[in-house]
Amino acid sequence: MQKRKKILLVNDRYFTSEFMINQLEWLSRYNLDFFTFSDRPDESQESFQKRMLEMEVHGPSEELAPPGLINIIKDINILAVHFTVIPSSVIFAAKNLEFIGILKGGWENIDLQAANTRKIPISNSPSRSADAVADFTIGLMICESKNIIRSSIALRNGLLEKNILIRIIVIILKGRLLD
Repeated sequence: MQKRKKILLVNDRYFTSEFMINQLEWLSRYNLDFFTFSDRPDESQESFQKRMLEMEVHGPSEELAPPGLINIIKDINILAVHFTVIPSSVIFAAKNLEFIGILKGGWENIDLQAANTRKIPISNSPSRSADAVADFTIGLMICESKNIIRSSIALRNGLLEKNILIRIIVIILKGRLLD
């Protein structure tokens, strides 16, 4: 009989344990036992952003790792994280670690050099935010083509550009905007 693998789902302020288990429970048919660990679930948005900026600038350092994670990772085979910082100390403490899954597009929260040294494969979710990025891009294209942002900034600063004035007059006189 094949030995069951242990998967650790590390939740954070955006992904709860329940959400992660619900999304990954289909994997249980592959002889996986699920364990969860909470990475500062009550952390304030300000503290979280400060910690993430620190990680973006200086990499996944030891002081940014969640307290206590190193104590429970020793027997884990698979690690699934979202924003949680995984420094080299955690990777080297996980003697049975075979795989790291990142539930977002970026890799910056994992010490890649340590994972490469241990020959641990890592997978991320590069298309997770593809729809949002596409929507945002289309929105920016519309804003740019119609001068929405520049006009809004100008109006807020008390400036009425000629183009805006003409459009306002057309709206008043014709009852609708004509391009």
